Amino acid sequence: MQLLINNSIPFKYYTPMAAHNLRIRELLWVSGHIGFSMKKDEEGVCQAQRREVVALTVKKGGLSVRIQDRPMQLAQGRGVLIHPNCGGCSFLATEDFEGIALALEGTLVEQVLGENFRKRRIFCSNILPEVLGMVRLLENEPGREYDYSVAAYRFLLQLDDAAKIYREETGYPLLVQAAIGVLEEEFAYLDGIAEVAERLGVTESHLIRVFSSSVGIPPGKYLKRCRIEHAKSLLVQPEMTVALAASMAGFSSADYFSKSFRRETGMSPGEFIRSHTGEKKSSKKSRTLINEAYL
Repeated sequence: MQLLINNSIPFKYYTPMAAHNLRIRELLWVSGHIGFSMKKDEEGVCQAQRREVVALTVKKGGLSVRIQDRPMQLAQGRGVLIHPNCGGCSFLATEDFEGIALALEGTLVEQVLGENFRKRRIFCSNILPEVLGMVRLLENEPGREYDYSVAAYRFLLQLDDAAKIYREETGYPLLVQAAIGVLEEEFAYLDGIAEVAERLGVTESHLIRVFSSSVGIPPGKYLKRCRIEHAKSLLVQPEMTVALAASMAGFSSADYFSKSFRRETGMSPGEFIRSHTGEKKSSKKSRTLINEAYL
């Protein structure tokens, strides 16, 4: 892996694990990271090599990123995932910038996110808290390979959730891009579209009109879809209940959630769970593989 900003700045890599931990390294391993800064209008390139995937996130400032000729704007907290097959990305600091790049490798990366990579979905989500948490773990608590891998696995699942509901933002008005960012990152805590409009400094009717004409659906429906998609990922988890999934996805009640879920998907949450029983077993198996690597 290389991170090039004017001169080459190498990743900080970690000492290979002992032989009895090789299996977990094959499954999922945080192999390295780097913190870096750039001045406004400074350019850089991140090139993914070997088997590693790079999580590039904005700690402070702003970044304009282009991956395979697909541009996006990253504000503080947001980030992207760069796969080796994409050949890397170029970026430009739109203001004084501080960022973190994290290198991941292992078969679970492809198992969880492979479909998203193949469909060239853009990863753009608030990943800063998870990245900072993993960096602190790596730097302050060496030798806890199991915890590194568990944290990285949760990170992959969150990215998968984000990729499923993410829509290409290029060409949208800045107001719509900002609204999408709020809806996708805070859907579980929002009271409604009026709150989003107030935070963006516009009237609710203006936000609905501009959003609907740009995206093709009103922001209220976009918000509900964000919640439904997140609920789907929760329902396939072992021992998850419909009521808990509804609450975690931001619905006011399990009954309202069930009605909304049926209107959106054509089936009830219970029917969805029964149709995805195999996925629950697969998710549980992935966690079991991580545990067994330490037995």
